Amino acid sequence: MGPYHPEYGVATGWDVETALDVEAVHSMAPYAHIYLVVGFNPVDVANALFEAIDYVVSSDLANVTSMSWGGPENLFGESGFYYSGFLNYPYADYYFALGAAEGISFFAASGDEGAYGGTPTTYGSVLFPASSPFVTAVGGTTLYVNVTSGSISRMNANATYSYEEAWSISPDYSGETVSSGGGYSTLFPKPWYQMGVGSSVFRSVPDVAADANPYTGFVVLVEGQKEVVGGTSLATPLWAGMTSLLDEYLNEPLGLLNTYLYRIYQNASLYSQAFHQVSFGYNGAYYASRGYNLVTGLGSPDLPALAQAIKSLPPQLGVAVTLGGSGSSFPQFYYGSTVSVGAAITYPNGTLVTSGSFTAYVYNSEGEYASVPLSFNGSEWVGSFTVGSGAPPNTWSVVVEGSSGGIEGSGGADMQVGLSVVIVQPVPYPYGPPIPPNQPFTVTAAVTYPDGSPAINASVTALFERNGVPIFNVSLLPVSDEPGVYAGGYALLPNLPQGVYTMVVDANLSGQLGETYTYEYFGEALLISTIITPSLDALPSASPGQTITLYTESLSASGGGVFTSNVTAEFFSPDGELAAKVYLKPAPNEVQYGILNLFFLQEANFTVPANFSAGFYTVVFNSTYDGSSGIEQGVYATALYISNKELAYRVQAPSEALEGQTLNVKAWIYYPNGTQVTRGVFMLTAQPVNYNFESYIFEENTGVPMQYSTNAAAWVANITLPSVLKGGFYAGLPQGYLSGAWDLALTGESSGGVQAQQSYAYLNVLPYTYVDIHMITPSNLSSTPLIANSSGLPLLEGVGATNLTLSGVDLTLRGDYLDGLTVEGGSQIVLVDSTLSHINILDSKVTVIGSTVNGGGVGVSLTDSNLTVLSTTFNNLTYAYNPLNSTIQSVDNTYSGVSNISTLPTPTFKLTTPTTITGTLTRIKLVVTGSQLRVIGVTINGEPVNFSVTPTSGGVQLSVPFSSSSNPDGVYTLGVTVSSGLSYTHAFNIVNLYHQTTTYYLLGGLGVLGLVLGLIAILLVLRGRRAAATGGPS
Repeated sequence: MGPYHPEYGVATGWDVETALDVEAVHSMAPYAHIYLVVGFNPVDVANALFEAIDYVVSSDLANVTSMSWGGPENLFGESGFYYSGFLNYPYADYYFALGAAEGISFFAASGDEGAYGGTPTTYGSVLFPASSPFVTAVGGTTLYVNVTSGSISRMNANATYSYEEAWSISPDYSGETVSSGGGYSTLFPKPWYQMGVGSSVFRSVPDVAADANPYTGFVVLVEGQKEVVGGTSLATPLWAGMTSLLDEYLNEPLGLLNTYLYRIYQNASLYSQAFHQVSFGYNGAYYASRGYNLVTGLGSPDLPALAQAIKSLPPQLGVAVTLGGSGSSFPQFYYGSTVSVGAAITYPNGTLVTSGSFTAYVYNSEGEYASVPLSFNGSEWVGSFTVGSGAPPNTWSVVVEGSSGGIEGSGGADMQVGLSVVIVQPVPYPYGPPIPPNQPFTVTAAVTYPDGSPAINASVTALFERNGVPIFNVSLLPVSDEPGVYAGGYALLPNLPQGVYTMVVDANLSGQLGETYTYEYFGEALLISTIITPSLDALPSASPGQTITLYTESLSASGGGVFTSNVTAEFFSPDGELAAKVYLKPAPNEVQYGILNLFFLQEANFTVPANFSAGFYTVVFNSTYDGSSGIEQGVYATALYISNKELAYRVQAPSEALEGQTLNVKAWIYYPNGTQVTRGVFMLTAQPVNYNFESYIFEENTGVPMQYSTNAAAWVANITLPSVLKGGFYAGLPQGYLSGAWDLALTGESSGGVQAQQSYAYLNVLPYTYVDIHMITPSNLSSTPLIANSSGLPLLEGVGATNLTLSGVDLTLRGDYLDGLTVEGGSQIVLVDSTLSHINILDSKVTVIGSTVNGGGVGVSLTDSNLTVLSTTFNNLTYAYNPLNSTIQSVDNTYSGVSNISTLPTPTFKLTTPTTITGTLTRIKLVVTGSQLRVIGVTINGEPVNFSVTPTSGGVQLSVPFSSSSNPDGVYTLGVTVSSGLSYTHAFNIVNLYHQTTTYYLLGGLGVLGLVLGLIAILLVLRGRRAAATGGPS
């Protein structure tokens, strides 16, 4: 609508709201036709929004409308439909009523700043349009789920409903007390459907609730970036999306959903089935409880049961109410006017109701004003009443109720009574400056008739009240040359209390009354009042014995008081008793807690006393400044949950990891009685030990949610460590901090606000960048992360990987950490200065230099491959190598804690010929016993010689040519080298005595022959002598 300026959305943050609304609706109703209506008005944002509502209704654009915006009623300071071209809330309320009659369901956020709505008072702090009777106001919860599969942090979880609590007060948002908005309207009387709910005569907010806590929130894509978003700005489109499903299921537009919801509430059985009742939580003024409450309304839906509950409700008459007689296009009436009431009443089948009993009930801020019997005039049911003098002005509600043929029905419309009054100044704090005490200030207001013309010569007074008690008033007089404008001045006297006042501006012109109000703040401003607790997650809290930090900035109207104001913080117990008082002092000009420089602020550390019982404590910051204009006082209220016990837990995580690696972490969390915690919000954060003092910052930016796994009976999370590839928030850290000593910190709280105090699990991050890649081939080599060229060759340096396969590539890897490496397909790989485990080599060539091989089992398996290993250490392995038809060259390696060098047995060598040769020998034979043996070579005295090999069942037999007769005698060294993957060399000393033995035998033979001949000669001599003696021949 109007010019399209998307840059305005980016500058103001509406881009996030817009993305959230559309994506949340779509997540609930993916087949719904979604219109995005973007209003634009350069003069007034409210006009743009109200004009958008007009457009939706006038064009009957959709069945369901979601509005994640609003403003506190106490900031409007206006009554009537419009003033000088500026539209007012009755204008939007009028179109909400028309739209509801058309069948449009409107939803609006109840707000994210609790019962105060971002103002210093709870009076009138509920947000409009959520407070309109024709809108379903949506509050916020903290949602706990049962994850059945997948991961929340990876956004692929499947989950079932577990439990909900109210999105409760968080005092750590620097001056914003964040929680589900809720309370009582000051503009709208109690609508007919809320009769019997609560004791107030005004509209109660919210009506329902849904997930809103950012810690259990919604991932939205904004301009290409993922953000986690919460707030009732999330809860509202969730309800809108679900209502479109109800319309589809019931095959009709439901229109004002509240009429169905509160009928269900009146039926205890239906209510217990259709809603999740919320019984724990606090928004700064009101507690959650079963049934209806001012934090979460009726609760959150069980959508299928809600659909069935609506379907089971008895049919009702359709009642569309119109009001006439105002004399203008909008129903704003003078006092003394006769208001005509018309009601078009139809049966469920759409036919006109012509008989029955129907009454129009008129309500204003004082309760029921009149009841008007209606009669059928042939086309509709009619009646009338008169706006009597002295009745309260502004919004009146007319409700028509009755029955016909046993079928009941009701419907309503709003009207405005009296003059329109607009407060021009002063602008309430913190949207304008506080009003200094003892200093003059001016109240300006404009008064007009219902037709917009200025009301001249009216009696106008500004009444200042505290807690409903009048304190002083200011008479406003006509401003010259500005018809209908009135002004008056005053100064808050020293004897009057400072702080928040309700300023009610009343106008009276000849019995025509008008009224509006806002609040004003007198005294010193207290800015960014904050409480930092040990647990800053879904419900910031502390327990006795823990220390919290409080800080605030005090600023007087004159600009003083920053260092000289006296500031205290008072703790009030859940029953309203003063429990403690803490004195704050100026903070030094230095960084504290590693992250905060609180200079110009006042601060205090406070240890929660042992006598603090569990519950929500109201914390009131008070300041006093004695300045040149007198005493100035300031006040700011927030709240804090005190838990009287702490959770115990145990974290299971790897003791070592790589930069960029994703860790699977488990935690077992227990209540003090030993019962396991299964519902809660817990965050897991990884951070360098040197940065533990910034744990809050790291958690906010990098923490991941844990989820309870019923299968593991534990809380689980996947957390990814930073690296040069995934710096993100860590990008500014020194490079060396990405590795080394890190901690895993778990924080959070269970349902019911029992917290887990932060502690740490130690993690050693190794200096390698994890790359999530499992195959490198020629096709993806150049695109592999961190790949580089060294002397023209690809180099992968400083990385870590698991189960990496290198296929068909030539690559050098240096300084890497590889847990599971496969080399295949003819690759040629050089591994230098790396840490390795479980290497598998297939048909490739690998060189390992100066590295370490760990891991148990087998260090290196290789098939049909060549491996060269130099100066490498093998640690704690059963086998260093498992070779198959491969060759390993091992030089200067160290084997520590290695049971066996190879899976194949060490070969044994045995000569089958004598080691001493004395006879003729032509071949030396030996047997080598082993597996997968291959003879590399044989040497004799270092010189290679020929040999022949004959396989045997247990190894091989070698036959080495050697001629004992041709080779001289002496010692011969026979060297045999075989391989079963690894090379083994064995040496034998063989003595050749062939020639010596031959000579010996020759000489020995001659000696024997000489002996024989000698003996023969002796015998012959003896015979000759014997013959001579007997006279025989001589």
